[in-house]
Amino acid sequence: MASLTVWKFGTPFGADAALEKMKLLQEQQLIVVRDAAVVSWEAGDAVLDRVAPEFAGSGAELISTNMSDDQEARLRAAFQQED
Repeated sequence: MASLTVWKFGTPFGADAALEKMKLLQEQQLIVVRDAAVVSWEAGDAVLDRVAPEFAGSGAELISTNMSDDQEARLRAAFQQED
């Protein structure tokens, strides 16, 4: 059975380091990684303003977030997505 995990790290490079560790575990045949992605950006509206236009018309839908209510509302507004 496949599993999906989403992790948050406290440093800008935490996710990259974790991905490298997962690759090593896979090389040791301790785990199987079918797909992995690292997505990161600095917090703030300026970054959101640059990212949102790139997704215009993509049909992307925000499923889940651990953001504050205010941050999530700004994200949904930037992607023009209703709650």
